[in-house]
Amino acid sequence: MKNLLFLIAGKEEGFEFSDGKTFLVGNPDEAIETLRGEGYRIFYVAEEVRRVDDIIGQEE
Repeated sequence: MKNLLFLIAGKEEGFEFSDGKTFLVGNPDEAIETLRGEGYRIFYVAEEVRRVDDIIGQEE
């Protein structure tokens, strides 16, 4: 299974994450090139290290 990466893109330095776009990608280079064409300039790429599922064990 190929590791997916999180890509967060913003249009200006210090952008609010609510103003950016977030993607789960296999190849961030292709996604970055596409987003540059839409005016995005700031990119954060991160990998999932661990997943925490807070739903398990909750009572209704």
